[in-house]
Amino acid sequence: MVRRCSDRQRRGAWIAALCAHFTPVMVPAQTGDDSSSNHVTVTGSYIRRIDAEEALPVLRITREEIERSGAATLEQLLLRLPANVNAFNEAQSVGEITRPGISSANLRGLGGGSTLVLLDGRRLANHAFDGEAVDLGAIPLAAIERIEVLTDGASAIYGTDAIAGVVNITLRKDFAGVQASGGVMVTQHGGGRRRQAGLDTGTGDLARDGYNLLAALQYSMQQRLQARERDFARTAQRPEIGLDALNGATFPANIVDRPRGRILNPALEAGCSPPTSLPFRPFPFRTPACGVDTAVWTDLLPEAERASALLRGTWRVDAALDVYAEALLARNRLERQIAPMPVLPIGNAAGPPVYPAGGPYYPSAFAAANGLSGDLVVAWRADELGPRLNTVSGQAQRYAVGAQGRTADWDFDLAAVHSANTQEQAYGGSWLYIGRFIPALRTGLINPWGPSGPEGQALLASTVFSGTPQTARASTTLASAVASRELAALPAGPLRLALGGEARRERLSYVWDPAVLLNGFAPVDNVQQSKRGQRRVQALHAELALPIEQGFEAQLAVRHDDYSDFGSTTNPKLALRWRLEPQLMLRSSWGTGFRAPPLYALDAPPGVTRLVAGLPDPVRCPVTKTVDDCNFIVLAYAGGNPHLQPETSSQHSAGIVWQPAREVSVAIDHWRIRQQDIIAPLTGELVLRYHQRFADRIIRAPADPARPALAGSIIGMDLSPINLGTTLASGTDVAVQWTASPQPWGRLRAGLLGTYVRRHDAQFDGVQFVPLVGTAEYAAPVPRWRSTLTLDWSLGAWGATLSHGYSAGYIDQFPGPDGLARRVGPSMQWDLQLRLAAPERWRWSLGVQNVFDRDPPASNQQRSAQLGYNPQLSSPMGRSLVLQGTYAFR
Repeated sequence: MVRRCSDRQRRGAWIAALCAHFTPVMVPAQTGDDSSSNHVTVTGSYIRRIDAEEALPVLRITREEIERSGAATLEQLLLRLPANVNAFNEAQSVGEITRPGISSANLRGLGGGSTLVLLDGRRLANHAFDGEAVDLGAIPLAAIERIEVLTDGASAIYGTDAIAGVVNITLRKDFAGVQASGGVMVTQHGGGRRRQAGLDTGTGDLARDGYNLLAALQYSMQQRLQARERDFARTAQRPEIGLDALNGATFPANIVDRPRGRILNPALEAGCSPPTSLPFRPFPFRTPACGVDTAVWTDLLPEAERASALLRGTWRVDAALDVYAEALLARNRLERQIAPMPVLPIGNAAGPPVYPAGGPYYPSAFAAANGLSGDLVVAWRADELGPRLNTVSGQAQRYAVGAQGRTADWDFDLAAVHSANTQEQAYGGSWLYIGRFIPALRTGLINPWGPSGPEGQALLASTVFSGTPQTARASTTLASAVASRELAALPAGPLRLALGGEARRERLSYVWDPAVLLNGFAPVDNVQQSKRGQRRVQALHAELALPIEQGFEAQLAVRHDDYSDFGSTTNPKLALRWRLEPQLMLRSSWGTGFRAPPLYALDAPPGVTRLVAGLPDPVRCPVTKTVDDCNFIVLAYAGGNPHLQPETSSQHSAGIVWQPAREVSVAIDHWRIRQQDIIAPLTGELVLRYHQRFADRIIRAPADPARPALAGSIIGMDLSPINLGTTLASGTDVAVQWTASPQPWGRLRAGLLGTYVRRHDAQFDGVQFVPLVGTAEYAAPVPRWRSTLTLDWSLGAWGATLSHGYSAGYIDQFPGPDGLARRVGPSMQWDLQLRLAAPERWRWSLGVQNVFDRDPPASNQQRSAQLGYNPQLSSPMGRSLVLQGTYAFR
């Protein structure tokens, strides 16, 4: 990713280094006759200036680079940035119930809520199901003119919650002519095929006609990719890496004899029912049984359909004033597939699933041979009804009106913006009304071990649920104003000032259909609660660019925010830039941040969210060694926590920009972030690991009179969010660029972006720091080193780009088959693209992604629905061919 600065921007060789994509960028002036003076706005600052000399590191991605990347979505593009770590993506959305359908950015791995995503410099509504982060899938890639990623916190400039940084997406502003584009991607091993088409049209020239009108339309369709289509993910049983994630709720059903610590299955002797059901030995039961291989049914990537339209009109009122109106509309649909519905012996309001003695399918001989009698408690799965299907449908809209111009020596930018999105999740396939299924099973007409008769089939079909119980809406309405001017001419340069303000209202509403839930349906077979919240925020901010001496400038900024529910906060920022000589510049910054608790985390009523299963009670298991204590299954409850406190942070960076030769530029920036009072929901694993710290979150039965000194059995958990503690993260960003002199055979360019994480430690118990760098033991791993290497060649109408993405290995979540810590290898991928601009008005590209067809490194992680690899750090697509064509008439 490289670019060339204009001649007017080349104020010496060292400025050329700053024009690279990894350095402070130059955003062309948008309005008025001020463009003649070549003033620009630097990302990370509201002050307009004549050059790109700035103290903050910014990565810029242009429209041309977006097209060269071969990415189909904004999510895919940003996943290639080394600083964007463990972002929530479409793959992880498979199987996600409470926040489905979102893909978000996650700078520095500090959580989606700590990365501020802006559209044209202003906020968007957060994803309605998630409530904390902006959905990247709702922003059409074809409508984007450029992207700027500020990897330094900017709380004093753009918002107090920009703790990890800012992703600012700029939409296309003016276009005259017609451009049609289309493309297709085909994978070598099947699945995941993608088609896309776009049409851009515009008329009018601001300078000549005084107006510009444009419309940009885009449509894309991606086929689902199923786990069984990839060898590395097709099974949940891979003993060579220690993975055995078979599930005991299977078909034919297991018989659960918990009093004697046994799970039995009549089909075990015949090898269960491969490939969906395989033999396994569930810990800590003493007997082998059958387990479902969920990977047979699971999607690696969902089927995705997206359509969007951008409409914009800009009018030049006079030489110093432009006004505009804009509408962005998007519609997304994601269809995801997971294993058929399980029914377990716990967590059902209607009681455990029981097959009655005397039923026509009762396994009398098997029961007698194993000392069983009477009704049988089973763990069953609805294989006969097929997989569970979830369809997430979302609609997003953004409307903006504004004015930009210059008056009385002030450059101003005024805007009113309303953004909103609505989300729905529909259920189909084998989802059941558990409240109907349990009584139906007790009639004996449904066969848990084989085909049922016509009457049983009809009874089973009557328990199927199909509908849309989940809907959500999020909106953000804001008005903002920014003005800047030069105050005085000082000996070292001009003194510049920017002033601004913002008023906004945020609303969230997440509704579960109560009529559906009362009939006994929920993803975990219990009550899910609706939740909603709103807040108002008013903000004032000021910024001063103070030249101290020639080549040495300070940027002073302060922002004051007043929250309707959390009072006020004031956050300062100081940035320094020092040009020691034409080839060398030093820069440094310091600031603080403030993040109010997410609305859902505050206001959600309590309800059942999931089952916590297969974990040992750290208090009772070492003593009793029983199945109930060493492999318990309980319901987990969660809701809002009105006692949450805001997160606060401090961050600083220091760096150097150096051009040792005309063709080479280097930027190195060290960064450090301290984030306090992290807000996060608890997990069952975390509660048990730190059971003394979270004893009040463990719900226990009364103590057994026979063992009065021993705590009672665990019967539930409260996993509501809390302020966990502090996170300390630090590292170094490296950016190197080389541009060769033009030769008869073409011109070469090379660029390297890399992030080395020195430290990423978290306090999950509020006291002890544990490392996340290079290990998945406690949470998603943070790779020590991530990088993107790009090599580019161009000659006339021809061009080629070769890129390499790399992410370092780490210690796996679970040990290997030998019981020792297992290391996951590095993730790496080579991509190649060839380009041709011919015939006239045509542009073609042919690309190969994952040239060497390298599989993701094997991983025994079990934090997502996909197994066998880590979907946060690797792509499952394999080698893919991408063909794109564009016809443009201007």
